[in-house]
Amino acid sequence: MKERFTNSVSSLLGTALFVATFLFFWEFSVQSGRVDPFFFSSPSIIVSDLIRMQENGDITKHLFVTLKEAMWGLFYGGVLGTVSGFIFGASKRISKMFLPIMVGLNGLPKLALGPLLIFWFGIGIESKIVMSAVMVFFPFLFNIYAGYRDVDISLINTVRMMGGTTFQIITKVIWPACMPWLMVSIRTGLGMSILGAIVGEYIGSNRGLGWMIQDAGGTYNITRVLSCIFILIVVMASFDSVYKVVEHRVMRWKPAEKQ
Repeated sequence: MKERFTNSVSSLLGTALFVATFLFFWEFSVQSGRVDPFFFSSPSIIVSDLIRMQENGDITKHLFVTLKEAMWGLFYGGVLGTVSGFIFGASKRISKMFLPIMVGLNGLPKLALGPLLIFWFGIGIESKIVMSAVMVFFPFLFNIYAGYRDVDISLINTVRMMGGTTFQIITKVIWPACMPWLMVSIRTGLGMSILGAIVGEYIGSNRGLGWMIQDAGGTYNITRVLSCIFILIVVMASFDSVYKVVEHRVMRWKPAEKQ
């Protein structure tokens, strides 16, 4: 435990040192005239913009919309992807029929679906949730399917020979074996859900961080674009920290060196 805490603190300090060094040289380059702030802004200008956005309520208002879209997209896409992964894993016939179709759909550029989703679901929050869910669905599907197929068949046969029912095999053998794959899917899905919400807002919306980025880019407001990017980085880093805590609790049965 002590060694793990020491390693975490060391990693955190290393990250903080790298970020501080990067920001210092960025600010120094702008102040010395080596970098044009019109194209790259500067940390001090971005901080001022963030303070101004916080004071007028833009951060809270637009960030809440984006997170709402992303979390609903993560929920719907995660549930549908997990269920589909189990179905594909349980039935070789279904997987052979539909898995190539899923692979093909996953290869489609999701940005191309934006106009269709807006046409079908409107410019409101629904189209952004669907876009987010689509981005999340495929990682869950493929990971859960891989986890299901990775279960030791001899273990399943042993439980079946001992009188285990199909429900018991799923809940006591297959589901626990799929948990690491599910946790990986959640970690990936967090980023994909926010990406889907941003893409949906970028294509058609009047609120959210994606809309702010699109609006600022249209007026060459590089500072506002970078401010929104900074907010997204902080949000994703915070989500990842929470995820690690949850993963440690859920996967506490795993050897410590693999967590």
